[in-house]
Amino acid sequence: MKHFFAICMAVITFAACNTSVNQELQKQKEWNNEYFAAAEQAESSPQIVNDLFLGFRFGMTPNEVNQHIKKLRKEEKIHIDQSGHYYYLFHTDLGDAKMTFSPDYYRDSLYRMKYNFENGQVLSGRVIVYKAMELFDKANADYKSYIVQLEGLEDFDPDYYQIKHNLIVHFDLVGVCMSYDNAPVIKQIKMDKKRLQDKTLSDF
Repeated sequence: MKHFFAICMAVITFAACNTSVNQELQKQKEWNNEYFAAAEQAESSPQIVNDLFLGFRFGMTPNEVNQHIKKLRKEEKIHIDQSGHYYYLFHTDLGDAKMTFSPDYYRDSLYRMKYNFENGQVLSGRVIVYKAMELFDKANADYKSYIVQLEGLEDFDPDYYQIKHNLIVHFDLVGVCMSYDNAPVIKQIKMDKKRLQDKTLSDF
């Protein structure tokens, strides 16, 4: 009888754990769907938000970005390393991290700025991205936050997003960066790629 009771308790415990896991997966699925809906809405939004971290702006030409970097350098907000690369010293209460810039253009117009963090002696990449999220939250209370964990990738770090109108900010723990995307332009790029793909498909 004791053995039977132990088996029953084990089955009940397993069922309870299964239920808890299923509930967590369902909740995450709902969060994912909320993000995808918000991202789709951002892609259809008027271009309202243009200001990015460190004063960069959507729509800047490559020359304007270079001029702005030179201005930041003159103001001693950014520095040059031994390899001649510009970087910003990202300060946190746990220490500092080196951050570089990767601009992306569409038709000579800035639509994405990626800020890449480097692992330091004090802060790991994961920690600095978490600190970047924390500081962003303090400075931008009017953004909506999203956590995305795709099904089948539960063993990997989730992606964190902040969205306001046309702007999507992505905090990437794996890539150790944060990026600012102009969602309507992202949509246009997707449409361009789809059009080119359809053209290639028609050539078969």
